[in-house]
Formats: sequence, structure tokens, C-alpha cells
Amino acid sequence: MGKYILRRLLGMIPVLFIISVLLFSLVQAVPGDAFTQQLNPHVDHKYIEEMREKFGLDKSPIEQYFIWLKNFMQGEFGISFKNKLPVSELISDRVGNTVFLAVITLIITYLLAIPIGIYSANRPYTLMDNTITTFSFIGLSLPTFFGALLAIYIFSFNLEWFPSSGTMTAGAGYTGFRLLLDKLHHVILPATTLAVLSVASYTRYIRSSVLEAKRQDYVRTAYAKGLPRKVVMRKHVLRNALMPLITFFGLDLGSLFAGAVLTETVFTWPGLGRLIFESTVNRDYPVMMACYMIIAISILLGNLIADILYSKADPRVRYD
Repeated sequence: MGKYILRRLLGMIPVLFIISVLLFSLVQAVPGDAFTQQLNPHVDHKYIEEMREKFGLDKSPIEQYFIWLKNFMQGEFGISFKNKLPVSELISDRVGNTVFLAVITLIITYLLAIPIGIYSANRPYTLMDNTITTFSFIGLSLPTFFGALLAIYIFSFNLEWFPSSGTMTAGAGYTGFRLLLDKLHHVILPATTLAVLSVASYTRYIRSSVLEAKRQDYVRTAYAKGLPRKVVMRKHVLRNALMPLITFFGLDLGSLFAGAVLTETVFTWPGLGRLIFESTVNRDYPVMMACYMIIAISILLGNLIADILYSKADPRVRYD
């Protein structure tokens, strides 16, 4: 297993290189830069040229890329054009909020999707199964930003159950357990909005997996041996039917970071997704590249974690 993990980690290097080239090319293809966006009649054009020279924007795209690559390999993400602060400092202030949002989203997703999917599979083609299927398709087709605005309108403005923005109550001065409860109160609405799409897709996958597992020969053999239905479902059906969730877990680690852009923007959640949106609007190339590379790395590591967990859950899977 150790050799396999080492090979995978080494294999990520050329993949990340290709990703970085594509990302940098796309960023450079966007018209303008951080300083042309800030031009106004009261700013001296000479000052703008000095700033562009200071940040290396007067060099060719190839030169800019290799300067960025050298700094990235040394763990330096550069200086934000907009905030004039180290990019690492901006990211460190926000990545914790995004991780917290992603973890709560995954918990909500699994708590809802697994029992709903199993319930639907145990009652196929009934009224409840058709109802669940209908709502699943609605969840899959619902745009994230629309769902976020709808959640704010209903649960924040009308019912006043949850706050519509921020990570904690301003000026409350909570500490310890009270602070954790306050953060949970603020994260429930954006996390549930993010989880809606995952719950809809997970429910369909779990339903199909359970139905497929119930048709297998080993399940019929277990019933023939006289095992109770609960034992068959727990030890034979669910154990095999829920295996695909491990794969989805690895993919979700990265997709939640990328999918949080709209949700964090609508809920004014100070996380990595909102930082990506702000840096894109301001043409803040160092911040954009650092955030996108973090998402790419998280997706690759998520896939690696999924493979490792899969081998632990299924003894038949071996990585030599």
C-alpha cells in the first residue's frame, strides 16, 4: 500500500503541472488585469505602469508563468494585487470556514441521503418511492444560487429561523461551546443549500445500489439459510450497496470547494469560494491561481483517499 500511495503522489506532479498550465492560460486569456480594472481619471497612468512592472505584469505570459511556478514550488503564492497582502495569509483566513462548511454539508448529505435511499429501495414503485424520485429530480435541476436565495427568503426573512449571512453573531462575544453552537446556527442554511444537490444524486445512487444488491445470489443464499431479514439487509445488502459512497466521498472533497463559490457569495460566507469570486472579479491572478490549485489538489487527494478507503472496506481490492 505504501508503494502504491507513493506512486500516486508522484503521479500527481505531472497532472498538477498540466492543470497549472491550463489554468494560467485561461487566466491570461481574460481581458484586462487587476490594474486596468482600477483605472480612473484621477489615477496617474505612470503609477499604473509602475505597479504593473512591480508585479511582473509587463513580462510575457510565459515568463510570468515560470515566475509563478517557481514561487509555487517554494510554497509562496505571491502578493494579492487587490489587497496588497500575501495570498497565503488571505487563504489561511478563509480556508477554515470553507472546510467547516464542507464537513457540515457532507454530514447533512449522508444523514439524509442514506436513510431516504434505503427507504425508497425497500418500497420500489410505490407512491412514496415515486414522490422521493420526483423531489430528487427537482433537487438535481434546482440551480444553486436560486436555492440559496429561496432558502434565505423562507428561513431567514419570513420564518427568521437562521441568519442570512456571516459565520457568527457580530459583537456577541461567544466563546467555547456557545461559539460552536453559534457557528452551527449560521452554517446550517448554506450547508443545507449545498447538500440539496448531493442528497438528490446520492438518493438515486443508493436506491439503485440497494435494488441491485438485493437481486444477487448471495442474498438469496442468505435467505435460504434462514437468516432474518434485518441481518441479511445489514450484513449482505447494505454493506455492498453502500460501497459506491466511498468513491463519491473522495470526489465530493474537491467538488464542495468548487461548488461553494455561488453559495458562499449569496450567503456572504467568508470562505474560499467567495475569495475565488472576488479575485475573479478583480482579476487578482495570484489569488485565483492559488485557490484553483488548492481545489485541484483537493480533488486528486480525495480520489487517493477514496481508493485507500475502498481497499480497506473491500478485502478483494488490493493495490500492489
